[in-house]
Amino acid sequence: MPEHVAVIAVHGVGSPPQDATARSIAELLVRCAPNASDYRAFSEQHVILPTDPVGAGPARDGTRPSFWARIRNAFRFEDRVELDTELKPFRPDVQFMRRQLAGYRSDRQPYATIELTGTRRRKEKETREITETTVHIYEMHWADLSRVGAGFLRMLGALYQLLQHVCHLGRKTLDIAFEEARADDQGSRHARAAGRYRRVHAMAVRLFTIAVPVATVLMLDWLFLFVPAALRPSLRFPIAVAIAAIGLVVIAMMVAGFAARMRHAARVVITVALLAVGGAVGAIVYAPKARTEGIGSVAIAVLAVVLAIATFAWFLARYHSTRPGALGWGWGIVLAVIVPVWASRSLVAAPTLVERLRNVGFVGFQWSYVALMLSWIALWLAMFVASGLRLLVYRAARTQPEKARAGRASWTARVTIAVTVFFFIMTALVLYESLLNVATRYHERLDIFPHATASAPLPIVSRFLAPDLPRDEVDPPGQPGEQTHRFLEKLIAQSGTSGLRLALVIVLLAGILASWLVVIVISTSIWTPPADSPRWSRLGDWMTDGFALLRAAGLVLVTAVLAFILIGLLADTLRDVGALPSWPWLRRLLDPNGMTPILTRIAIVFGASAATIAALWLRVKTLANRARPALGILLDVDNYLRESPVDGTPRARMAERYASLLRYIVARKAPATATEQERPYFDRIVIVAHSQGTVISADFLRFLVATQDPSVPLDGMDVRLLTMGSPLRQLYAKNFPHLYRWVDASDDDAKPVDFEDRTPDPRALAVSKWVNLYTTGDYVGRTLWQPEDWDDVWSTGFCRAGDRRTERCLGAGTHTRYWTSKDVATEIDTLIG
Repeated sequence: MPEHVAVIAVHGVGSPPQDATARSIAELLVRCAPNASDYRAFSEQHVILPTDPVGAGPARDGTRPSFWARIRNAFRFEDRVELDTELKPFRPDVQFMRRQLAGYRSDRQPYATIELTGTRRRKEKETREITETTVHIYEMHWADLSRVGAGFLRMLGALYQLLQHVCHLGRKTLDIAFEEARADDQGSRHARAAGRYRRVHAMAVRLFTIAVPVATVLMLDWLFLFVPAALRPSLRFPIAVAIAAIGLVVIAMMVAGFAARMRHAARVVITVALLAVGGAVGAIVYAPKARTEGIGSVAIAVLAVVLAIATFAWFLARYHSTRPGALGWGWGIVLAVIVPVWASRSLVAAPTLVERLRNVGFVGFQWSYVALMLSWIALWLAMFVASGLRLLVYRAARTQPEKARAGRASWTARVTIAVTVFFFIMTALVLYESLLNVATRYHERLDIFPHATASAPLPIVSRFLAPDLPRDEVDPPGQPGEQTHRFLEKLIAQSGTSGLRLALVIVLLAGILASWLVVIVISTSIWTPPADSPRWSRLGDWMTDGFALLRAAGLVLVTAVLAFILIGLLADTLRDVGALPSWPWLRRLLDPNGMTPILTRIAIVFGASAATIAALWLRVKTLANRARPALGILLDVDNYLRESPVDGTPRARMAERYASLLRYIVARKAPATATEQERPYFDRIVIVAHSQGTVISADFLRFLVATQDPSVPLDGMDVRLLTMGSPLRQLYAKNFPHLYRWVDASDDDAKPVDFEDRTPDPRALAVSKWVNLYTTGDYVGRTLWQPEDWDDVWSTGFCRAGDRRTERCLGAGTHTRYWTSKDVATEIDTLIG
């Protein structure tokens, strides 16, 4: 009787098309005919599977907190990953995944996939008999659960979300390091030091992801008040009437949508729309021209205020859903800004209502800028204190392996926040400069800048914001708004402090250190070296050196981010007192206005040279589409460790789909015969995973073993695992050393550990055989059980095998060459049996 084997294909990063990975395995087996096996044509059929979530134990506490508890949560200074340290054995990876799955609310969306069925015929060498095995290939597709949106705005939102979330990976790393130290000995010196370091770093992350974005959006939100005065008086009334009519129609549609019992909703909406449009047309056409300008100014001013408030409230509500606490922080910052704005009301004198409103917006813009700068200063102080506390954690660690893991966790935390802070600063400054250039270009059509006249000077709230700009100076004749333009240019220049140019030089040094690895990756992507060439075995050592230089580049970048604000503040202070050395190169490097031409050039290259707003939009969209694949890869990894939204984390949805596919395979039974009872249809399950798919598969199997979930009964099943280009050791265990300690725990032993006893242990995943394949030029995944300094580890054809594990080097190659390799087909065929 022929055997039946289920093969599950799990793709890697990069969002391949659905079902493409399963088809790739079928094509590989048919084309290569490995081990003298003859794979006959595969037939394809569609399968729609019901889904059900994975049991994760008790859900998170869903009781509504008290009023004061909600107030405290709204202004809390830190997020925290809390694990049950009393549970033995303490498995942080299992508990963290349980936390991600606990609050999941499934919508039971069916999973549509394919099943490729073919027959393998092979002549056995010993018996010379021809055996047949029926192979069923399925796909565990997860890219749609962790994918960048196709729309331009959704993609930019994903980019912003990535910049704001990467630093949370470092926070989680320190949280889990603290939980592990607390599980070992709650009152130890190491646990106390790790707790202090974690809290201060979490405060820095909180300030960066809550206070800084909220203050930035509030600062830009005041620009709505600039618009009424920028419009020609004859256009204010028609625009106000048109906006009011559109608002009435939208309100009618919202009321009809929420009123479930409204029987004639369409009739009501159409009636309101007709009345609104008719009233607007009538008001625009028949209203007396002498009175419309005054009414239009008042109406457009009111609409600008309402729009500004509604936009900021909408932003806070949406941002609070992904960053709990943003609502409290946001309205707290608003209150802190409104008070000085009200106190500065004497500065907003102007001859007309819309001019006074624009001056109010200008004053609010400045006080919001002050709030933003205070948030940045608090962030830097927290980062500096955290940098000192990490040294105490390292000294408190009792063993050398603990010190090594503490150092790797600290590197992840420092680099993730430094990278996101630096690129956020540069992105924001370029955005500000681009907006200023666009406003200047279209200034004749849209007079957006406040005017500085003899009777109404520019309302600058503090000399500190523009020390070189005379407060009472008026706009030159024929150049209204020139003083405002100069003020905003100086404000943008000093936002980066005098040390930002020095930071760029240090970042350039970090780029030089990282260039060795970048050049290797790009070179091997363009030209793939021959897999069987012995001389290209050195590529593995070159890649190892590249990763070491990359970690050094990360530390250089951390130094740049921490040092440039101190150097800038020191340079500004010495300049004010006349003590700055007169060396020309130093003065040029620390010139406070030196960033203006750099930002202007970047802004022009980015989009300000476009002839029209439409051309600018098209240019930005083109750049975004080109960056979409790389952004998708980063988001795939980031989403996997995300804890929000609580009711639907990407990892919970992946686990639900994976479990549903396994349930379908396990539940399939062979019909009973006269001589045999009903039995499982499949004799073996072979999981073929690549890249990020290897992490998803290994974590999920380990979770099933640890939790003994009865809904996925794998007991008694022969499960085999093939991983290719697995980042478990190279990326995850190295950068998240406590969360993935189960991967490289054997490295902590002082004595050499035999290959068969090294971690990760296949028995922890309940797999009877685990085969790992790698290439020398794979920049994502490499060895699992062999340290990179072992002899011949990068030699073509190098292979080590044990009872349950096999590791093999496929020679020179890249991260994507596995799906065309005959060696991969051979290993898959061997696991099929």
